[in-house]
Amino acid sequence: MEFDIAAWWGAWWPNLMRAAIIIILGVVIGKVARSLTDKVLHKAQKMDDRLSLQRAQTIAVFFKSVIRVVVLGLVSVLILSEFGVEIGPIIAAAGVAGIAIGFGAQTLVQDYLGGTFMLTEGYVRVGDVLEINGKSGVVEDINLRLLVMRDFGGDVHIIPNGEIRTITNKSYKFSRAVIEVGVAYRENTDQVVAIMEAVGNEIASEMKDVITDGPQIFGIDSFGDSAINWRVRFTTKPVEQWAVARAYRRRLKVAFDAAGIEIPFPHQTIYMGENHDGSAPFLHAKLYRANGQSPEPHSTAAASDEAATDAAAAAAHSKNVHSGQGLADVDDG
Repeated sequence: MEFDIAAWWGAWWPNLMRAAIIIILGVVIGKVARSLTDKVLHKAQKMDDRLSLQRAQTIAVFFKSVIRVVVLGLVSVLILSEFGVEIGPIIAAAGVAGIAIGFGAQTLVQDYLGGTFMLTEGYVRVGDVLEINGKSGVVEDINLRLLVMRDFGGDVHIIPNGEIRTITNKSYKFSRAVIEVGVAYRENTDQVVAIMEAVGNEIASEMKDVITDGPQIFGIDSFGDSAINWRVRFTTKPVEQWAVARAYRRRLKVAFDAAGIEIPFPHQTIYMGENHDGSAPFLHAKLYRANGQSPEPHSTAAASDEAATDAAAAAAHSKNVHSGQGLADVDDG
């Protein structure tokens, strides 16, 4: 039996022509879609924001891959239907395969979907300071599957996008330095406010390149066990809040010392135990002068200090023997 080319061509040429048209249309649609994506990317390249460019590049690669898969799938199905192939079972089989793959790779799908939304919404960028799932650090990379950030100690945290539920961005558009200050109850509140405002204005003037608003003194925030707690706030450029807070605390400590304003600190009571007879043991203490230096061992001052120490210890021992007390208050500062 001889193959009749003319008869075959006469029977199939309409299908071949339609298949060729489908292929051409698929190629054209793919090129147009990629061209539009490239134009968007080209506009992003003109931006001064390097982070927006990186986000646009990642999204462009993703959409190009999606367009390629969709166009190729549609063209294949339409061509098969032109040659009489039943596409219903093929579509059903593809659906079953897609469901199976979806169950098997649902974590991966969640990662990619989460990455897509994160990149398109633009709330997270490289260089931001984030807190995610109990980890915090500076974002070094964002892609469709992972977010990579490095903490203050240099450790790198790699977090799949599908596991991210809540993001705390400490550097989105602007940041705020919130400083809490404890002052002794006996201090004059008007004087405290005046010093805090003066120091805040000095810092705002010196760091005007990074401070956009403040200082804002919110007055007494709470009454603590040993201090009145005040709160002051600066609005800063992203990631600059910690430098501003450190500078303010340092300058405020110097100003408080100069004005004689006390910043309370905790004290600790040390129990030295007791002897078998119920008396308190001697507490051996070493004296230091106001400048932090130990007295010369052979100086007259040292001898008098040692004598005073022995006398005080003996008196305390005698008192403790009668009272049964064995406690000594020691300044923890």
